[in-house]
Amino acid sequence: MMDDLYRTHSGPPPRAALSAALLGGVAIRDFHQIAAAQRVFRRLAADARFGISRRRKDCGASPQTDGWLGRLTGDLTLYRNAAESWRRLAAARPGSEAHSIPSAIL
Repeated sequence: MMDDLYRTHSGPPPRAALSAALLGGVAIRDFHQIAAAQRVFRRLAADARFGISRRRKDCGASPQTDGWLGRLTGDLTLYRNAAESWRRLAAARPGSEAHSIPSAIL
């Protein structure tokens, strides 16, 4: 597979083609890319939830007016939506297992 890459390109092969060849195909490369993106956004959502809980504890009487808490809540929404879109992308791929993300994680 690598010989084919170097035979068809006069210079270095494109990154996408090289990574597909090294990982054993486009489908495997895409699977790993989707799985990595899901892990990143799940981790970011967990960090945002942790930050929200600490900020609520520290705010005391008026968490509704706290700017940082509002920002963290917006970030959590963004990360949840991104994780869900990557999950949908994984589920839509033919021949791939749909990995559901439990709502407790998000």
